Amino acid sequence: MKVLILNGSPRAKGSVSGCIAKKLKRLLFGCTTEICQIKAGSEQEILEKFKSIDALVFALPLYVDGMPSHVIEFLKKAEAFCKENNCRFNVYTLSNNGFIEGRQNAVHLEQFRCWCARAGVEWAGGLGIGGGEMLRVLTLIYPWIILLDFCLSIFWLIKGAELNLKLFESPLRDIGIFSFFCFHFWFSLIAVSRDIRKNRKAKKNRFTRIIVPAAIFIVFADIFMVLSSLFKGRIIFTLLGKCKEPEK
Repeated sequence: MKVLILNGSPRAKGSVSGCIAKKLKRLLFGCTTEICQIKAGSEQEILEKFKSIDALVFALPLYVDGMPSHVIEFLKKAEAFCKENNCRFNVYTLSNNGFIEGRQNAVHLEQFRCWCARAGVEWAGGLGIGGGEMLRVLTLIYPWIILLDFCLSIFWLIKGAELNLKLFESPLRDIGIFSFFCFHFWFSLIAVSRDIRKNRKAKKNRFTRIIVPAAIFIVFADIFMVLSSLFKGRIIFTLLGKCKEPEK
């Protein structure tokens, strides 16, 4: 079973789509799996791989209820290539967005189903993921928090603390919280990986999300996006920079 996962995020590093693609690859044990990034200049190299694959997986973000523009351009070329070479493989799509509800990816998944019909390949189902950025942050931060708590518990054990469950209460609590937030995402991703490994179509699209109340999610998402825009953009440097003297 040969699987090609295409990361459709315009971000070269640190994207949610890239994070999800790597998680899926780990679940596709027994398959020969490769991850490629869709970017300018790599289209033909990627398309040549279509001739020998059994399954194609798109992992990409939702942009204004649709595809990123560079993915649209890629799909135009891919459609022509699939028709010319009579490609036959199953197509799966993992669509993530910054909103809390995974179902907001429904239109995006439908666009890929329509593309499959035009390209002559088999639409095998999709997964809509809500709270994508929060998912990435949690998977980056929480394992380190859990590891730190375990190290502290072992430290107190070495220092002579009595061995009991209470000593490991903090790391076990962190594992429980992390599992609660992400368990439905993992459940859904495992289901998709099982479909891919067995080369079968899903009966319907799946939708998942971070298990956080929407009211709480909105508050933290707003704070995160404001801080992200300040530190990744030029606003903070503009505010702290010196005013230039007007030219005479």
